Amino acid sequence: MSISFFFYISDTFEYPIPYWFHHWWNKFGISEDIIPDQIQIAQKQFFDTINLPDLVNCSPRWLIYSHYFHIPWIFMIEYQITDQPLDNFQIPMLVRKYKTKWWPKTNLQGCGPEALEPFFAKYPQLCKSPSSFTITKQETFLARKSQIMAQLAACTSEQEYEQLMEETRSSTASPSPVDLADDNDDFFTQAEM
Repeated sequence: MSISFFFYISDTFEYPIPYWFHHWWNKFGISEDIIPDQIQIAQKQFFDTINLPDLVNCSPRWLIYSHYFHIPWIFMIEYQITDQPLDNFQIPMLVRKYKTKWWPKTNLQGCGPEALEPFFAKYPQLCKSPSSFTITKQETFLARKSQIMAQLAACTSEQEYEQLMEETRSSTASPSPVDLADDNDDFFTQAEM
């Protein structure tokens, strides 16, 4: 007889995790033996790039990775009756075995190396070093200001100056090609810290 459970870590999962959950994870959580090679490579790249707060970083690595990328697994408890010899008697004994298994329908692109770039694009504040995704509003403003000042310095007549000012006013009224609307979103707003 066996009982199977389907597990994954929910978005509402909170850090720091209690001590009892560490024990639970070591017994019922994902075992590295069942993880496909490409996911193991992605997990190593993830932890080379990410900068996590200490209260999250002290958790098991596969727990953190499976939380952020919603990696499911199957846990099975199998019961068997075996005979145990005791003083010339065969005494039946109930034995419980634990097994973990990779869920074969897991979307490997959603948790593999190709999922890292979109993750860090969405949460640039988690990168250890600045990347092309970490363009802040201040940096965008300073770059635009520098560009306009250079164009103003190149003006040789009042007519060119007025034309440039009109173009500048109209370009600031149009939407920016870079969407910075959620630039200051905090990835950890769901967890109480």
